[in-house]
Amino acid sequence: MRFFAKKILLACFVLAQCGVIAEQVCSADSMTPVETQAAIARVATLIEENYFDVAKATEIAATIRAASSDPTLAGLTDPGILASELTARLQPYDLHFAISWRDPAAQGSGPTAGRSLPVSDPFDYDQRRNFGFIKVDRLAGNIGYLNLKMFAPIDASDPTDDVRTIAQAAMTLLAARDAVIIDVRENGGGDPAMVQFLMSHFFDDTPLHYATFFSRAGNVATEMKTLKSLPSPRMTNTPLFILTSGRTGSAAEAFAYHLQALGRATIVGERTVGAANQFDDFEFGNGFFIQIPFYSVSNTVTNSNWEGTGVIPDVAVPASLALEKAEGLALSAALARNLRDGDRLEGLWLLEVKTAIDAGIMLSPAQAQDYVGNYGGQAGRVISWQNSALFYRRGSRQPIKLQPLSEKDSFGAVGNPDLKFYFERDGEGDVSDLVVLQSNGQVSAYNKSGN
Repeated sequence: MRFFAKKILLACFVLAQCGVIAEQVCSADSMTPVETQAAIARVATLIEENYFDVAKATEIAATIRAASSDPTLAGLTDPGILASELTARLQPYDLHFAISWRDPAAQGSGPTAGRSLPVSDPFDYDQRRNFGFIKVDRLAGNIGYLNLKMFAPIDASDPTDDVRTIAQAAMTLLAARDAVIIDVRENGGGDPAMVQFLMSHFFDDTPLHYATFFSRAGNVATEMKTLKSLPSPRMTNTPLFILTSGRTGSAAEAFAYHLQALGRATIVGERTVGAANQFDDFEFGNGFFIQIPFYSVSNTVTNSNWEGTGVIPDVAVPASLALEKAEGLALSAALARNLRDGDRLEGLWLLEVKTAIDAGIMLSPAQAQDYVGNYGGQAGRVISWQNSALFYRRGSRQPIKLQPLSEKDSFGAVGNPDLKFYFERDGEGDVSDLVVLQSNGQVSAYNKSGN
C-alpha cells in the first residue's frame, strides 16, 4: 500500500497557509539566538537551491536573509512561532510555501510526528473516506453529482489499485447522466494523476496534451495528456459543471482550470485560492520542515496557470448557492440534447419549477381557494392550503407541495419532477377538474367533488 503523507499535506495546504500546522504542535522548548539565525539562514539556502524559478529563488532568499536582522523575527525563541512567521513572509511569493516544526523529542519523525492524538495509517484513513469520493448521486432531471473532497494518488493502469476501483465506480455512475456537476468547493488538492484520470473521461481516446510541468531553469519535467485507455465510460459530449469556492486549492484548481481553458466545463461559484505550483518537503534540522514548490505548471491553451489569481468562475455566485445555480444550468444544457421523452419532461418540469420560484410566482390565499377541495370522489385526491402553499395529497401518501407556474392554472411538484398539474375550469370560470400528468406519459383527470 502506498504512503500518503506527502499527499495529505498537499490536500491540506490551506491549513499551512495560516501557520496552523506549526502552531498546533508548538512545544514549550525555546531556541537560542544562534539557533534562530541558523534556521533562518537554512530556509534561505534551501529556497535558493530548490525553488523552481531560479531568479525568483535568489530574490526570495535575499529577502529572508535580510529579514534575519529584523528583531521581530530574529528575536523569536519559540520554534513553532518562528515557523508560522516565516510561512507568513514566504506565502506572498508562493502559496505552497509552508514551514512546520515538530518536537524532535516526540516519538517518530517527519512532518507528521509529535501529534498529541493517535493518527491511523494514512492509507486506511483515506480509504474509510472513499479516497475523497464523498457522494455520487442522481439529482432530479437525470443530473449527475459528485462531491469530491480530495484528489487521491491513483495508478490508472493497475486494475487492483484501490483508488482506481472507487474512481471507476463513481465515473461509471455519472456516465448514465445527461449532465454532470462535480463539486470541489471543499477540496484542497491532491495528486495530478487523479486530475488526469478524471479529466480524461470528458474527452475522446486521442491523448490530448493539456499541461506541462517545468522544473528549475524552465526544463520540461512532464507533459500531461489525457489517457487513451480508461476502465470506465467516457462522457465526451456530456455537459460538465464544476463548483468552486475560496477554499478550492491546488490540484482541485488544476482540474477546474484545465477543463475551463479547454472549453470543456463551466465553472460555477467563487474564485479559488490561487496555488498552482507543485512542492516537495525538506527537513532542515531541529524538527523543522519546509515545503518548497519545485515545479511550475503551464496550460497548453493559456500558456499560464492560476498561481496568485485563482480560477475565475464563468458564473460567479456565493459558494453556498453554487449547486442550486449549477442545477439550473445543467438542466438547461441537458434539455438542449436529444433526450428520451420521459427524461426530457422530467428535466423540463423541474426547470419550470425552479424558474417560477426564482421569479417569485405565488398565490394569494384568495386565489388558492379556487383550487382547494376534493377531486375524484373515492379516489381521494385532496388539494389543501397550508403554510401559505397549496399541497396535493393522494390517500394516505405524503403531501406534495405545488408551485404555481407562469401558465395560468398550471403547477409543478416541488421535489417531484415526475409530476405536473393542471386545473380546468367550467363555463362559469370555476375550477372543475384536476389533471395530473406523469413524465412516463400517463394522464389522469379527476372531477372536483367539493370542499
